[in-house]
Amino acid sequence: MLRETAVELLRSMGHAVVAAESGPRALEELARSGPFDLLFTDLVMPGGMTGIELASEARRRYPALRVLATSGYASVNVLHGDARELPVLLSKPYSEFALASHIAQVFAEEAE
Repeated sequence: MLRETAVELLRSMGHAVVAAESGPRALEELARSGPFDLLFTDLVMPGGMTGIELASEARRRYPALRVLATSGYASVNVLHGDARELPVLLSKPYSEFALASHIAQVFAEEAE
């Protein structure tokens, strides 16, 4: 349900979205449906892969891919490993404005 809400929000902002229910499925979609400008991932996902692991593997395969992660947890380093892989982290719950701002930040940081 959270994924569907995020997809609807991103589409309402004018973004084309391909959704995946797990990290391994996201990697399949990246290979099949790409190229993509941005990977938006939660840190906690089903399928045996965290958002940090997904981001790391996706960036290994696609070095130009931008990544934005979200989490409802305050201490992502403790719960999910090293969050330094994620230059931008959006805390949940988030508004449309916060999501748009964080997307803009990801693209601005990559341009530097």
